[in-house]
Amino acid sequence: MTKRHPFNLIEILLALGVIMFGLVCLLGLFPLAAKVTSDATMETYATSAAEELMAFITEQATTAEGSTTASSRWEDWISGSSARIPDTQPSGMLGSDEAAHQEEIQDANKWDKVSDRQRRIFRHMTQNGVFMLVSMRGDKDDLAKIDSRVLITVWKEPITRTYKTGFTDTDSTYQFGVRLNMKVGWPAERPEAGKDEGGTLRPLRTVRLYSFDLLRPAE
Repeated sequence: MTKRHPFNLIEILLALGVIMFGLVCLLGLFPLAAKVTSDATMETYATSAAEELMAFITEQATTAEGSTTASSRWEDWISGSSARIPDTQPSGMLGSDEAAHQEEIQDANKWDKVSDRQRRIFRHMTQNGVFMLVSMRGDKDDLAKIDSRVLITVWKEPITRTYKTGFTDTDSTYQFGVRLNMKVGWPAERPEAGKDEGGTLRPLRTVRLYSFDLLRPAE
């Protein structure tokens, strides 16, 4: 009969060391997994927010309301000399530093609520093309107490048409349609860029670019 020897202290300590090493490696993956999940969630949120803002602009720019014709609304939003959607990309910098930026986005006097869709849509009162989409609980529009928000800057450019004959032309007056570019940035609480301790300018927000073509409806 073979006599079995119990594990000695050194063998037990080695086994525990291997187990602890594995646990430490496993625990180190949790923050990474949480960040990946958070990033994926915000990517989905950003895409959804861009589509929601596009639907809002489409409705505002192409649909008649009361005595206001669709043509007048198109001019107000797209083709007019002081249209709400600018020809060049807005800076999106709502403050010279992070503290000023946070104060700006939380100041209800700087934002005009223009829609109560799935997310509340706010338009900056003095900077054309700057929007903020927020998700908040309850009925109060307290910009300092919300669940999440993204900043979206919108600008337009003409659509170039190509005919079968090879001829191309650019609809520079937006009589037939427009291409809307959207820059979605989050977290909205931080400015788009800032300087680190060494004075180097670096991005503080994650940004994604989207582009949509909007055709002017026939009268």
